Amino acid sequence: MEYTILGSCTKLLYPQGTPEFFEGENLIDPRNGSLMEMDAYSLLLLFMLKEDRANITKVVSGLLKNLNKESNFWEHSVWTENEIHLRFTSSALRTLVIAYKNKFFDDLELLLQLFNTHLSYVDRQDGMVWFLHDSLELEKEHLGRNIKLKKWRNDISNMFVLNTHLDTINTILHLQNEKIFEEGRFNEHLSQGIRYLEESLEHASNSPEWFHSMDHSVREIYFKVHHKRNVLAKLLKKLISIGYFSILRLRLKNSFPTYFFKDGYIERDLCLTGKSFEYHVVNLWDMAKFCLLSKNKKEGSIASLRTLFIEKIVSGISYIENSNYKLFLQHELNDAKNGYIELCEVIIVLLQLGIREKQFFSLYVNIRKKLPPSLSLKFQDPLINPSFDSYTLKYQDDEGIDVVKISAMEYFIANLKTNSELIEFENSKVSIGQSRALIHIIEP
Repeated sequence: MEYTILGSCTKLLYPQGTPEFFEGENLIDPRNGSLMEMDAYSLLLLFMLKEDRANITKVVSGLLKNLNKESNFWEHSVWTENEIHLRFTSSALRTLVIAYKNKFFDDLELLLQLFNTHLSYVDRQDGMVWFLHDSLELEKEHLGRNIKLKKWRNDISNMFVLNTHLDTINTILHLQNEKIFEEGRFNEHLSQGIRYLEESLEHASNSPEWFHSMDHSVREIYFKVHHKRNVLAKLLKKLISIGYFSILRLRLKNSFPTYFFKDGYIERDLCLTGKSFEYHVVNLWDMAKFCLLSKNKKEGSIASLRTLFIEKIVSGISYIENSNYKLFLQHELNDAKNGYIELCEVIIVLLQLGIREKQFFSLYVNIRKKLPPSLSLKFQDPLINPSFDSYTLKYQDDEGIDVVKISAMEYFIANLKTNSELIEFENSKVSIGQSRALIHIIEP
C-alpha cells in the first residue's frame, strides 16, 4: 500500500520503497539524497503500524547518526554548507518523543539536550521569543529576507515565519502532553513564544481594506492562469509574479504586514514575497495541531489563540472552496503534490474539536481520491488522531476506506471507492455510498 510521507511529501510504497529514505545508516531526503530528519515522524508511525521493528530501530538510529559529531545537533545544507532548519529538527524531536514513549529510545538526557539546543534558535525581544525558521535568521543579512518592516522590529533578521514558530510551539505542547519530563518543563519558552505570537498577530492586523481587496483580486487572476501554458497566460503570470509580488506587494507589506487576509487566505510570513501559496495549507495544518494539542488549556492566551485559530482555519477552508485557489489546488493535486493531504488531517482535527461543516466532507474525499493517505489517517498520532481502536484498525490497510475515531461514540468514515460499502461496528452497521464521507454515531 502507498502512503504519503509528510516532510518530503513523497509517496512510499511499503515495503518496497523504504530504502529510498535511507543511505547507509543515515536518514535522507529521498528527493535529493541530502541528510534530512523531517520524514522521520511519518516513517516511525508507518513502521509502528506495520510492526516492523527492524525499520523502527533504523529510523531512531538514523536520527542519531544524522547528528553532527562536533555540535551534537542536526545540520543541513539547503542554502549553505551547514545551516540548521528548525522544521527538520522539530520533526526529529517529536519522533524521539514517540520512540521514548514506546520504548524504542531511552536516552532522556540526550533528548533534553537536543530540545534545549533546538530552543536556542530564537529571536529574543523584551522577554519574548520567536522560534526561527532556520539558523540563517540569526545573521543580520539573511539571504532570503526581502524587506525590513517599516514600523516594527525593523532592526532584526527574523522573517516571522508563522508556520515554523507554531511548529516549535506544537512540539513543546506535544512534549508536555506526553509527560516525559517533570510538569512545567519548557513552560517559560511556551509562554514567551505565545506572547511574541500575540504581538506579531496584533502588529499584522492593521492593513487597510483596499490592500485586502487588491490582494484578493490579484491572487484570483494568478490562480486562474497558474497552470495554463498559452503565451498570454505565461506573460500574465510573469507580470504578476515580478511586478506585483516581487515589487509592489513587497513595498506594501513593508507598511502593511499581514498574516490573515479578510478573504480567508493566510500568509506564511511578514518579510518575503508571498509566492509560496502552498503554505496557506501548511498554516491551516499547524494551527489545527495547535488547537488539538492545547485543547485542555481552557483559559488565558492559549485558549484565546485557539478560538482565533479555529475561526481562521474554517475561513481558510472556505477560501479554498470559494475562490480560484480551488483551481490552483485541483491542478496541484493532478500533479500529485502530496503535501495537500495535510488538508485531510486539518479536517480530522476540526471534527474532533466539534466543528462540522458540510464542505469538509467533499473536500476530504476529493483530496484522498488523488493522494495516498498520510499515516495520521490510518494510525494513532497524538498530533492529529490520538484515538484508535479495533474499528479503525480494521481498515488500516484499506486504500479505499478511511475510518477515524473523532470522539468516544463517533467515527468519521470516507469511502473513496466506486461502489457502496457496508461498514460494521459491534452494535450497528452503516452503508456509505461511493465517493462519500459521513459521521457515524455508534450505540453505547
